[in-house]
Amino acid sequence: MASHEEAFRAVMVAIKDQAEAIGAADHLNENTKAAALRDLAAAYRHLRGGAQPGGVSVDK
Repeated sequence: MASHEEAFRAVMVAIKDQAEAIGAADHLNENTKAAALRDLAAAYRHLRGGAQPGGVSVDK
């Protein structure tokens, strides 16, 4: 079984690879690329423990 660090690293690499593939995809229109990158950004924020879109936390 993979350790937490190995799993974390694997997901981070997958997010990076997908973002690069989306950026290079000529067959996708700009709206589709933007939606896919938005979803990857949300996955990244969730993985890193950052603020989430629609969250109710208040930062000072």
